[in-house]
Amino acid sequence: MVLRRGLEVFALTLALGMSGAYGGTVNDLRFWSGPLSTRVVFDLSHPVEHNVFRLVEPHRVVIDLVSIEPLAQSNLPPPKGFVGGVRTGDRGNGVLRVVLDVTTLVNPKSFVLPPNGIYGHRLVIDLEITTRQSD
Repeated sequence: MVLRRGLEVFALTLALGMSGAYGGTVNDLRFWSGPLSTRVVFDLSHPVEHNVFRLVEPHRVVIDLVSIEPLAQSNLPPPKGFVGGVRTGDRGNGVLRVVLDVTTLVNPKSFVLPPNGIYGHRLVIDLEITTRQSD
């Protein structure tokens, strides 16, 4: 009886932990492109903790979003501007990784915007051309 109760508590704890790993969703992902920069905008269901960094050879920008559900490849926008391709992966523990294959060396700068009018929470990443390998 005690063992069974212990197993029930363990199973419930595991289920609650798994369901709590994702706290939100990406409602939309879009790009805007100009001659010297490309803007990436994530429309989110709630504010998100994030980390952005770049890799070289080949050039990529990596975005980790905490507590966000995985994205289906079919929901990703077509490449635009300096973004030559987009792919995603679930890193586990509720972390969604988005990798942008970029066509040139860029310096990513990110900021968050609160809800305003028709837009909800947003994560904005500006990709600006740079010639420096390290910043």
